[in-house]
Parts: sequence; C-alpha cells; structure tokens
Amino acid sequence: FINLIFESAKAKGIYGLFQAVGSIGAILGALLEAFLVKKIGFFLTIIFGGSGFIVIFLLIHYTYKNVKYFGLTHHRLEEFTKNCTGTGGLSIILKSRYLLIIASLVVLSQIMTIMIDFQAKGFIGELYKGVNERNIFLGYYEAAINSSALIFQLFLNVPFLKFFGIFFSLMFYPSFLLSFTIGLLIFPKFAVIGSS
Repeated sequence: FINLIFESAKAKGIYGLFQAVGSIGAILGALLEAFLVKKIGFFLTIIFGGSGFIVIFLLIHYTYKNVKYFGLTHHRLEEFTKNCTGTGGLSIILKSRYLLIIASLVVLSQIMTIMIDFQAKGFIGELYKGVNERNIFLGYYEAAINSSALIFQLFLNVPFLKFFGIFFSLMFYPSFLLSFTIGLLIFPKFAVIGSS
C-alpha cells in the first residue's frame, strides 16, 4: 500500500525506514516483555500482549475508515486489491534467474537465523530453569540483538557499504553467522557463559 501513497521511487526508499521502525518495535517489545514478566509474571504478560492486538485492530479500522487523510479513496483501494494476484509477484520471481537467487538467499538466511536462534535459546534454557527468569533474560537478549540491528540499519549500513563495497558487505552477514556457529561447536560451554 506504500506504492499507492508515494511514487514508486520514493516508496522503495521508505521500505528500509519501515524495517528500522520495525526494529524499534522489536526492541520495545523485548524490553516490555522483560519488565512485565518481572512485575506481573508470565501468565499476565501473555494476556497483556494479546490485548495489544485490540489496539492493532482499532488502528487498522481507523486507517481504513479515514483513507482520505492519506490522499486515497476507497475506490482506489478496491482497484488496487482487484489487480492484486497471489501469484503475480511469484511469477515475476520465477521468470528471473537473478530474483530466484535473491529469493533463495533470503530463504536460506531465514533458515540459518532461525536455527541459530533455537541453538541460543537452548543454551539459555539450560542456564535459566525458571520460566520468569528465562523470559526476563530473553527480553533483554532480544532487545540487545534488535538494538544492534537498528544501529546498523540507521547509522552503519551506508558507510559500511561505501567502504567495503557490495560483495564484501553481502558476504559479511553469513560469514559472521558461520563464525558464530563454528564457535558454538568448538566452545559450547563458552556460549552458555557468554549468554549470561
């Protein structure tokens, strides 16, 4: 829907900023998790988190009912949804060898990231046996990871890209995760100590 409000070139520039805003939400959510579990316990924190979806529903409702404030009309939104197809974007990717490689990179990165995340949470589970203590730690852990991502997205991404170039910049992330995984295999106990 960003493409409906902004020109295509401007919309592309906004996607990165929205990613950074998403990181801010992830940081605040993780810190709020740690704070609430400490104050009201795990069960009430789940209820509080679930109630946040009510706020999301209300925001969606408000945005849809007031599209005119965003320079849109309901007719334009309906035209946009009529022209959308579930396979439209997929067919573009399947026709392009370059986009297939990029899509494969995204999928593989997600697979590896999830696997490393599960490994780290397994170590944390060994370290913190209580549900509350584990969730408090995980809140701070996730906040630290997302804070690092936000700092990199807002301040370091462009200088890093300009200094090292595209190839090295693209190779940095998988190389870092690979070195972390090798470190876990060589020094598994060090990972548990480091996570504390």
